Amino acid sequence: MLSQERTPFSMTGDEATIVFEPCCGSASFLVGAMAYLRQQLFGMAPKERHAYFVKHLAGIEQEPFGIEISKLALTLADFPNRDGWHIRQDDVFLERAMTADLRRAGVVFCNPPFEEFSSAQRELYGLSYVLKPAEMLNKILADLHPNGVLGFVLPRLFVDGRVYAPIRKALSKRFAEIESTMLPDKAFDADSEVVLLVAKGPIPHSATRVIVRSVNDDLASWRAFERRHEVNSEHAATLTPAQAKATLLVPALSAVWLELKGQKELHQCVEKICRGVRWKEPMKKDRKETGRRQEYERDVEATGFIRGVAPQTRIFVFEVPPLKFLSIRPDHRATNAWRLPWDRPKVIFGKSARSRGHWKIAAFPDGVGAACYQTYIAVWPKVGGYDEVVLSAILNSPVANAFVSTREGKTDITIETVNAIPMPSLTTGQVERIRELVSRYQTATNGYRLGEAEVSIDDPERIIKEIDAVVLDGYRLPPRVERELLEFFRGHKRPTRHDFGDYIPKDCDVAFSLSRLLSTNYGGLTGKELLSKLG
Repeated sequence: MLSQERTPFSMTGDEATIVFEPCCGSASFLVGAMAYLRQQLFGMAPKERHAYFVKHLAGIEQEPFGIEISKLALTLADFPNRDGWHIRQDDVFLERAMTADLRRAGVVFCNPPFEEFSSAQRELYGLSYVLKPAEMLNKILADLHPNGVLGFVLPRLFVDGRVYAPIRKALSKRFAEIESTMLPDKAFDADSEVVLLVAKGPIPHSATRVIVRSVNDDLASWRAFERRHEVNSEHAATLTPAQAKATLLVPALSAVWLELKGQKELHQCVEKICRGVRWKEPMKKDRKETGRRQEYERDVEATGFIRGVAPQTRIFVFEVPPLKFLSIRPDHRATNAWRLPWDRPKVIFGKSARSRGHWKIAAFPDGVGAACYQTYIAVWPKVGGYDEVVLSAILNSPVANAFVSTREGKTDITIETVNAIPMPSLTTGQVERIRELVSRYQTATNGYRLGEAEVSIDDPERIIKEIDAVVLDGYRLPPRVERELLEFFRGHKRPTRHDFGDYIPKDCDVAFSLSRLLSTNYGGLTGKELLSKLG
């Protein structure tokens, strides 16, 4: 997958440089490099070509069994030639363990371990980073050949995580082009989302061309990537090293974010944004219950417990979920989150994305003084600002969901991203309209919550789209840009109990605001009928 078309190198003109794979395991990257080089060396005799491979392919592996597997894989790939491969045993994190190889490396391919160093390892090594991928990149950049390029498998956190910020800056200073391809967690049998990094163009430059590609989390998209390296989206930007330090992410919907540049951000318009209470002991370990759940949450009120959203509670937009009582006993609590003003109105939504699609947030307004577990995020209104009802409408809106979706992975929502959600400027009339519509929506969906789907004369889908329309009017996006935003959600399931269809008919080519669409009841018309109606 880190193919030579993505990581271009030409070894045949430089007898000194090598393809180097630290943490080589089964030497999968070296085998791939051999297949590429074989095409370039088709005119060589088999023995001469084998000698070239042996001279120009090298790896390091700590485990003896891994070394044997690597050598066997290379031998089979170059059958019937004999062994002789330069795969040596060493610990790549020891001082200067890779220096000699790196100084000759024209290309470095690596799939490093993703975990943190243990306490014992931190004492053994002179570390600059706690995470192994960050430390690996740091060591490689320190000794890499001046013309060397990189192909790495990394955790999704690399793209915008704080711990990788100095590494991103160093990469941008060294390479004129950086490509990141974000893959679903099924790639490489990983437990987390994966990014393929390609860093190339080690030439003088003042800014780096950054390209971000992504592959959707569905079987068809994954097969297309595996077979033909096809991606579902691609976005590019030119970043300075300082900008790259902040993030290598190039979010989709660039026209939307350009229009919203300069808008106030959520953190500026609310009092605080925090995660919920956390307990000392986990309720699950290795996906099995630890028996702590009955200690930490209860169905009835008790001393040392407060009403709140318990772990694994499923939230639907605007709906207050079933609440339990959460422990804040001194012998249970692990943080000071219990001190937060839980008795005051707030908005609550999940820290884990509500879906792997584009609808990430399902928020509800809390007016009863509920707390929540640490897998949820709470937002307290600022005095004189938007109240919890209006804030919940903003957080449930297409803008907030698109903002999070284009910046986060498929599972988690960070407070850093939530802080930066752009805010609308709503009139008093729009605020009152949102409150009215949310109240109607909650009434309309009450039957769905109770399992009685046909109890309301109000159409909840229509109401929630009207809420979205009022919030969108507060952003004052040009119609074509708002249309692009709404198309972003086409075909994606929203976290509601009822059906939620696309905003705009497929055969409609006219760009107009959602509020105009709804106010004139265009929703049931075909594109031709709509064009005729608009004249």
